[in-house]
Amino acid sequence: MPASVDVHCVCKDGLFLELQEILKDDDFCGQEPPESGRLNELLDNFDDNIWFAVEFPYVDRHYRDTYYSYHSAKFKKTGRNCIRVHIFESEISKGNILDKNAGINKKHLGFFIIRPLLYRILGRSLISPKAFKEKNFVCCLMKTRVSLLGNEFTVHGFPHIVQDTETHTCAESSLWSFIEYYGSKYPQYKPLLPSQIVKTLIDNAEHRILPSEGLSENELPKCLQTNGFQCQIYALENPKSIGMLQISGTYVSSCRKSI
Repeated sequence: MPASVDVHCVCKDGLFLELQEILKDDDFCGQEPPESGRLNELLDNFDDNIWFAVEFPYVDRHYRDTYYSYHSAKFKKTGRNCIRVHIFESEISKGNILDKNAGINKKHLGFFIIRPLLYRILGRSLISPKAFKEKNFVCCLMKTRVSLLGNEFTVHGFPHIVQDTETHTCAESSLWSFIEYYGSKYPQYKPLLPSQIVKTLIDNAEHRILPSEGLSENELPKCLQTNGFQCQIYALENPKSIGMLQISGTYVSSCRKSI
């Protein structure tokens, strides 16, 4: 972790202004990313009472993995450090976070990462459904521990990572979320870093791996099987096939019962 980590606490309306200065820093993007509007879309979905703790600089292991395996080799300056934004259900201060007896552990509703990229700045996230305005949905939740200013929080949320369209597309992102969930829940599975997905495919790749063009129908199950999952591919000739609907329904029901 960098030596000079700083943390600022802001309300929902103040977060974007707080982030703008960091985004324009020479050690980050050097300018406001063209797609920062995606960040505003995320903020619009949060409950109005939400508060944030902005942690910068933050060493995110997933982004550093893609940085050293891809971004650092480009003839273009790209930052190494990320911003980690912690989500709290109500007003908090830096003093609350430093005080281990303040009892704010239950207020922590997850985090999301902002990467130093001009495009696709949102990175991985683990956010509790409690943070959103609309809570009428079903998702798989995993548990992890998060450290901030020496205080440790337990977070229950859905693991997600936004594709950057270079080191991973929608296929790799979905694969990562799937394995991250099972890897945190069951000991026989192991979470993967983006470069580990690439190494799984590189010997028998059907195309150039980086920049990524996605995964084929054969590459996706290969990654899963390498990590201990048993896969079966079904040919879906007719999306309305009764047989396919029955098979899908059985698997979905089985997964819901096992959560």
